[in-house]
Amino acid sequence: MVSASLTRERSPSFAFARHALGLALLVLLAAAAWNLHRVVPWLPLPFLALSLGLGAGVLVRARASAWCAPAADVPLFVGMVLLGAQCARAALASVGWLGLALLLAHWQIAAWLVRRALALAGEEPRTASLVAVGLTGCGFSAVVAAREADPATSERAQTLALAAALLAGLLGYLALPPLAHALAFDAPAFARLAGLALPTTAEAVLVAAAHSPAALAATGALRFLVNLLQFLPVLAHARRFAPAHAPLTPEREPERSLAHSLATSTHATLARVPPFVFGLTLLATLSAHGLFAPPERAALARITSWCFLTALAGVGCATKPRAIADLGWRPLAAALAAWLLASAILTAALAVSAA
Repeated sequence: MVSASLTRERSPSFAFARHALGLALLVLLAAAAWNLHRVVPWLPLPFLALSLGLGAGVLVRARASAWCAPAADVPLFVGMVLLGAQCARAALASVGWLGLALLLAHWQIAAWLVRRALALAGEEPRTASLVAVGLTGCGFSAVVAAREADPATSERAQTLALAAALLAGLLGYLALPPLAHALAFDAPAFARLAGLALPTTAEAVLVAAAHSPAALAATGALRFLVNLLQFLPVLAHARRFAPAHAPLTPEREPERSLAHSLATSTHATLARVPPFVFGLTLLATLSAHGLFAPPERAALARITSWCFLTALAGVGCATKPRAIADLGWRPLAAALAAWLLASAILTAALAVSAA
């Protein structure tokens, strides 16, 4: 009887059905969050999706863990790829050299501040680096990619990185619209603040969609750039803590030609790039060349928002409240304080450039 049950659970058809049920559960949670938000609009939509996901995750782990496997990776992957459809040439042009410079400067400032704050809070460098990868603006996908590139990363480090990104995203989702309104930011400035300061694409897309179509288009282009280049902080983390190859000995050095070394390094680099980056780049290239008409782009934007909302529900399902409670308040407070300071510096730079 036990043997038959194990055989069934290990079969490919059972695994497919288990993941299909999990995905259906996430879609239902996203729909429930959407409708609940219409009843209580003062509650942030990402907060509702995460809260419903947390509750569903507790029930699934307790009652139906063998039959349902809700995972955020599928809707997150689809949402990331579909984000490329928002990359019209005008939206890409709105990013400009200033947007690229702000992106790179914000990454450096946020990463340094987060690492320093967590070091003062007593966290080890590997954990601090992983949290910094998420809070620079690259979010969940970069945290997952960095942990895959560095298998020695502990589950606690990933939990801390995801929890910090979640809390920062919710805080930014609440504070960004009134802050931008008080500073009289136009759509491009609002998009830069949302696209760079918010640590996850889901909140950035949702808050920009609530602002205006122009802000959504500009945010989509900026998040395309963020997600396209997020392999840089991921690779920096991996090269520091998980070198791809053991150091060469003097005896082995002459055996390797320059071409072989370059090919090996290129392969190792590409293997660490998150897979959705290639789909995102392809779709963005097609979109920039006029593949999608405005109505089609608007329809894909709605699908993208739903994918990210579903992914947030999946993150909630995968998050264990006890694991977050075990983190303690010091590392989370330190990470949030560093993120707030980096966001304040970014906001000041945007205010100066808009003046």
